Amino acid sequence: MECPQKTNAERQKAYRERLEKDKPSKYGELRVKHLEKVKEKYQKEKKKFLHEEEKTREQSGGKPMLKELKEKKGQLYDKTQ
Repeated sequence: MECPQKTNAERQKAYRERLEKDKPSKYGELRVKHLEKVKEKYQKEKKKFLHEEEKTREQSGGKPMLKELKEKKGQLYDKTQ
């Protein structure tokens, strides 16, 4: 009887679970590395958002409306995109 092949995500999940049990220090290193990547990506998005906000100010000749800023902020944190 043949076992169905696992997807990449299933293999990765199994690997991380084994690693967490067998080598917690290495698992911790991988986890920290991943969290740093996520933090870096967030910082880039934040800088991009702030840069777009400055363009809006220049085009409108002053401060953008509060409603527009709230909408943009919501888009930054929206995970569905």
